[in-house]
Parts: sequence; C-alpha cells; structure tokens
Amino acid sequence: MIKSINVLGTPIKQVKKEQFLFTVKETIKQQQKLQVATINAEFLVKAQNDQAFFEILQSSFNITDSIAIMWAAFFLKITSSKYLFLRVLLKIILFLPTIILIPIGVLLYRVIPERLAGADIFWDLIEMAEKYQYKVFLLGAGESVAQKTKLILEKKYSRLKIVGAEMGDNLTAEKLREKIKNSQANLLFVAYGAPKQEKWIKENLSQLNNGVVAIGVGGTFDFVSGQIKRAPVWVRKIGFEWLYRLIQEPKKRFKRIVVAVFIFPWLVLIKG
Repeated sequence: MIKSINVLGTPIKQVKKEQFLFTVKETIKQQQKLQVATINAEFLVKAQNDQAFFEILQSSFNITDSIAIMWAAFFLKITSSKYLFLRVLLKIILFLPTIILIPIGVLLYRVIPERLAGADIFWDLIEMAEKYQYKVFLLGAGESVAQKTKLILEKKYSRLKIVGAEMGDNLTAEKLREKIKNSQANLLFVAYGAPKQEKWIKENLSQLNNGVVAIGVGGTFDFVSGQIKRAPVWVRKIGFEWLYRLIQEPKKRFKRIVVAVFIFPWLVLIKG
C-alpha cells in the first residue's frame, strides 16, 4: 500500500515513479477511474482559501510536482513530536537550514522518494500509452496548442493512439463530455491550470467511460508544442525551475513565485 504524508491538510503520496505508473496501469486494466493531481506549493496555498479545491485534493491521487513539496514533507517529518514545545522548537531551529539546502533537496528530502513533475511524468505516460495501446485525449491549453501537441506526439510516437485534442472552450460541457466518453480514452490530460483543471475532472470523471485516468498537467502542452521553453535539466534538479520561469515570464509568474517561495513556507511553518 502506498503511504501518504499530510502537508497543509492535503495527503501527498510517498510514491516512486514505478509505483505511480503501475497504479495507472492497474486502474485502466481493472476498468476503474482515477483522478491524479500534480501538487506544487501554489496548489496547497490556493486550497487554503478554496474549500471545493481542498476537498477535491482529499480524494485525488496526489503526486509531488515540486521541490517545495519535498522540502515541506521532510521538514514536517523531522520536526514532528507529540510535545508541542519540542515541535515548535524544532521548527524554529530547522526552518532556515532546511530551506538553504534546497539545491541538494532531491537527494536530501527523501520523505517523498521522488519528484514526479507533471511535465516529466507526461512523457512516461505517453510512452506507456504507445506500449500498451492506450487511447489518449488532450484537453485544454491555448488556441491550437492541443492540436500542435498532438501532431508532435504522433510524429515522435508512430504507434500512439491520440483520439482527441481539444481546447474545450468551443464546446458545451455536455458535448465535450460526450466526445471524450465516446472516444473511450484511457489517459485524459487536462491542461486548464489549477484549480480549474482539477475541478473539471472532479465534475466530469464519473460521467466518462471506465478504465480512464485523468490528470491535470497545467502548462505541459505549452512545453511540448514549443510555446514555452522548459528549464534545463540541471536547473530542475537543484530546485530552481521557478526562477527560470520567472525570468521567462516575469509579469505572469511574479505573484505565483511569491506564493511558492514566501507564503507556502510560512504556512508550513505555522500550520504544518
């Protein structure tokens, strides 16, 4: 059984990539349904003031998208104590030192064994889809982005079955739901951004076909289609992808970075 650790009231799976991919495979094989959320700091801060979003994250399969979540899980684990005084003392002493160690956090913060960023796990799922002939549906992102992503994936993976690529805004909710259901998709990637994508999945998943895993992937289609360049691997490994994105899109990213870099650690410190 896969264990979870609670961060700001949300259960985060302590899962390795192989375990996650096996869970996806078994969900499809058993003709069940699963909602996956790729959790970053911004998710958990938003969920503090959005009860509907918070409740969705209680039942979804939550994997770790960012080094900030790995840090939080590690910090909460090493400062846990049944004694309030000791817990407060440990938090005060260890807060800054553990944050300073973020550049080696992937090696150190092993309470959650692995970072499974949505933009990375997407490729693993696509490779799995080609191998097992799962049907893929791409939903969301900007105008024509899903279609561009479809063309790029089909060129790279000749046996991949992409049964739909829709922005989604040009269809009524009912028609969109019917289109996805009729496609018999096994992997549904939803790129509306959080919390819209998680709310859409929660509202519609029960009405789709069985044997489907729906996962919110944020800006992944933008990366795949070349709309936005992703940070180099070494930047991601030391936990500074957020800084790279800030430099790329300062106006769009500034508020989100403030949430991730300042507000989230503060909430972890005071609320746990």
